[in-house]
Amino acid sequence: MTDKQLEKAILTYWPQIRFRVSKSLGHSNPDWEDVCTEVLIGTLEAVRKKKFRAESSIGTYIYSITTYKITDYVRSKYKNPKYPLLPGKPIEPFDWLERKERTEWALKSIKRLKSRDADILFLHYFSDLTQKQISELFCLSPRTVCEIIKSSKNYLKRIMKIFPSTYMEF
Repeated sequence: MTDKQLEKAILTYWPQIRFRVSKSLGHSNPDWEDVCTEVLIGTLEAVRKKKFRAESSIGTYIYSITTYKITDYVRSKYKNPKYPLLPGKPIEPFDWLERKERTEWALKSIKRLKSRDADILFLHYFSDLTQKQISELFCLSPRTVCEIIKSSKNYLKRIMKIFPSTYMEF
């Protein structure tokens, strides 16, 4: 792909990139323009380094880069503390240790999920995105997102039953 073709493709898809990123992150979020810029830079670098093999259209390639950049941004902004504290009574030393073990076990269980399924659970439960928003982000139907959430929760419940003190209701 020549630089002229690349420039034309980027100019063609720029309004769609801006719309998708601003809709996903919110117009009030000042970082959405930076994410758009990262998409452009990522596309330019990928094409110049010959990572774009033209197996799909350039529009599809730009769309996938946009999805990855949005997901990376959401992940970086909404990190959770390593060992979240549970509300309630004061923490005793042995309670803290048990919670730490429970959290580590939960993290290991989540890491056993497919990457996409873990991303969907994260976006739904920690970023408070609706299933419809997630379906638009991953180009899936809302029903598929619902099924992924349900099957991932059931999988985690089965895994966490191995360690009875860590079993948590979703």
